[in-house]
Amino acid sequence: MLFFFVFLFSPFFLSSTFAYEEKVPILLVEPSFLHLPLNASIFGAERTVIVPGWLTKKNHGEEIVAFLEPGYQTLSEKKMRSFVKQALSNLSAEFATLSPKWIRDEHDVIQVALLESPYPITASTILAPDFAARFTPIFGPELLIAIPSSNRVYIFSKLISPLNKIAPTIRDDYKLSLTPVSTEFFELSHGQLRAIGSLD
Repeated sequence: MLFFFVFLFSPFFLSSTFAYEEKVPILLVEPSFLHLPLNASIFGAERTVIVPGWLTKKNHGEEIVAFLEPGYQTLSEKKMRSFVKQALSNLSAEFATLSPKWIRDEHDVIQVALLESPYPITASTILAPDFAARFTPIFGPELLIAIPSSNRVYIFSKLISPLNKIAPTIRDDYKLSLTPVSTEFFELSHGQLRAIGSLD
């Protein structure tokens, strides 16, 4: 018994076993075909929903997500309001770590912003309260967004949309991804997110 406790609290055991940081609330944009018990609809969307979950980061940088299960917490409006508030703050923190790639035309004019990373909540950063502020100075107040996979987001202007040109690439991203999200595309304007069409 003494050996067990010495082993349990040895530095090696602590570093290898307790490698996870504290999990934090998160909101995830997910495909509706997962049929998750807790989800919120996106206006106009038929195949995409918002799901509450947990984000856990390993010490070496890997991120793991898990969906929130129904329970006492989900029955309390106060607890869920607090959960959502923390989740949005966590999305903003995650969004701050991402650097967009700018896709330009032959005249060197920015046509598309691409956010991508190895992390599974990249697409969900579209829900961050400060998401639009980074792109509206370039694309105007009405953004179009495509989220083919959990780690890739396309952002462009609604007024001069290159959607037809990049639609095949977005479809391929969806089909080839191990974590596909949606073939729907969305408008984000005045803080409101809504689906306005599909690439299918």
